[in-house]
Amino acid sequence: MSKPIVKQRKKRPEKGESYTKNYSILLFFGFTIILLPLIYLKQTLDPVLMPQLFAAGLFLFLFWIYYHVFFRRNSFGIVSFKPVIIWLAIGYLLTIIISAFFAINTKESLFDISKTLVFIGMIFLSLDLLKESIQSLKTISIFFLISVSIALIIGFQQYMKDVFPDPNRLLDDGRSVIYLVDGLMAHKNLYSSSLFMSLPLLIFGFFQSTKTMRFIFGLVISLTFFMIFLLSTRAVWLGVFVAAGLTGILMVLFAKQFGISPRIRKGILISMAALMVSGLILVVSIDSTENYSPVERLKSIVSPKDVNNIFRLQVWEITMDIIKKNPFVGVGAGNWKLIAPNFYHNFNFTVKQLNWISPHNDLLWVWAEKGLLGFAFFIGVFAVTLYYLLTVLKRTSNSSYRLLALLLIGGFAGYLVISFFDFPLDRIVHQVWLAIWIAISTILYLQLTPHQQTGKFSFYWTIPISVLLIFPFIYGFSASKLEIYVEKARKAQFRNDWTGMLEMAKKIPTTFRNLDAEAMPVYYYQGLAYEKAGQFEKAKTNYLLALHDHPTKVQVLNNLGLMYFNLKQYEEAKQYFERALEILPDFFETLVNLSATFIILEDYEKSLEYLNKIPKNLWDDRFYKRAEYLEQKIRQKSSQK
Repeated sequence: MSKPIVKQRKKRPEKGESYTKNYSILLFFGFTIILLPLIYLKQTLDPVLMPQLFAAGLFLFLFWIYYHVFFRRNSFGIVSFKPVIIWLAIGYLLTIIISAFFAINTKESLFDISKTLVFIGMIFLSLDLLKESIQSLKTISIFFLISVSIALIIGFQQYMKDVFPDPNRLLDDGRSVIYLVDGLMAHKNLYSSSLFMSLPLLIFGFFQSTKTMRFIFGLVISLTFFMIFLLSTRAVWLGVFVAAGLTGILMVLFAKQFGISPRIRKGILISMAALMVSGLILVVSIDSTENYSPVERLKSIVSPKDVNNIFRLQVWEITMDIIKKNPFVGVGAGNWKLIAPNFYHNFNFTVKQLNWISPHNDLLWVWAEKGLLGFAFFIGVFAVTLYYLLTVLKRTSNSSYRLLALLLIGGFAGYLVISFFDFPLDRIVHQVWLAIWIAISTILYLQLTPHQQTGKFSFYWTIPISVLLIFPFIYGFSASKLEIYVEKARKAQFRNDWTGMLEMAKKIPTTFRNLDAEAMPVYYYQGLAYEKAGQFEKAKTNYLLALHDHPTKVQVLNNLGLMYFNLKQYEEAKQYFERALEILPDFFETLVNLSATFIILEDYEKSLEYLNKIPKNLWDDRFYKRAEYLEQKIRQKSSQK
């Protein structure tokens, strides 16, 4: 068994100071690891994203004030540490701010700025809390044990309620019913990746504990792997494989440091090779008729025919085109979703495929939005952190530090794999936990030179930094309020209560954000309410505002064209309908509307052309009658010539 972590201090602190530090550690990590994932507000469109940003921002601000003003600690000395990780994170923040000046919609950059401020603040405080109390790593592992236990209880309860009674049932959109298991996350894939991110500290806690606690850790770790298996998230499965494989390879490479004999090292290599070969044979040889079975999910990871893979690769190709056109400055943080639709027409996307607001690849996402420099800072954070951990693995004499460094290397490798296929960068809990990982990695590295001084930093920096940290929770509050009123407006829409919808839509705040969680410009809701009330001029005004905020939203372009049509401004209507079809050539409503517009403009050939673009399985009597009418008009026109 590895040695327990030993506290390293130059001198014994006063009793009161030690108590305050321990209380601060319990408060900080208790909130970030246990309480933050429990923040959930069902009244918002995304029940966790903005509520968690608000909660994390408010906690960070209050804790920062308490820590620096009342506790009089000096975490600013961290910037004079030997490692450059803090400067890379700050550089990444600056590139986000700079990219906002090149954005179509600058307000959409404010979310990234807020989230990154929280991310950097969490790194700062985690570093300072741990730098003289590294023995708290065991406490942190217990916090992860509690957090994951709660998440597993919720997840298994959802599984037993919604999945177990009828596991073959599909949701209305054709997905497996397992998608109903999301813990307290917004999506089961995010739930699965959050479970993965707990594993390094859980496994560390297992080896640092004895008897009863070791059994509890072992049980929770086993249930975590089982839940990850049930959730069938391919990116997380692949992340687990890569993390396990890399961990095994590093144990072989650093066999001397881990006290592994040549015989055992050979056994590890043979076991890894046997597992890989047997796994491949098993997957290839077993043929399953269940599309969502584990075997088929494994096969689909590398299948070029898998629908999700085809679509994902197409979205990545779009993102690469965006990067090629804006390689250095990007299109602005949060603006990928505004630019990407310009490329949709090349891939015959359908309406159902257009719900992605990111390319589901954090690396490409960062480069496309923040440019080459932002991408370099982003990758630099991971590269430097992995350098720290590899250095610890090679040089430390403390077996506990070595074990944790090994587990975190596997964790970072798995996280990068997941982020290559998903979007943990967008999630608050994932980024806060990533900040804790980075802080722990940096502290382990600093233990190699335990007598290093942290340096001084003027206390007066506390005030401007505190003012800066006000922004994330103000933004989170405003964005949560926006989503609450959007949800209320939608409910009124479903009831055909246009007066109620307009009332709710007018209350939507737009100070810091003007798109909702699904990238719909919020002025769209006022426009729709006015349209249904027959006030076409007011509807047009609001649709124009919505189009300004999201110039490539097909629904807005279609409805705006319809308002011009209702106002008998047919040439303007035609232009907006054509712009919508440039983005999504088979958008049903626009094809119908544009066909009708060309009838008014007496261009019957064009009208029939767009009518024929509507799939025949969607035709009803009115379309057949219109086609017959248009053919008759075309013949009459031809005979007159």
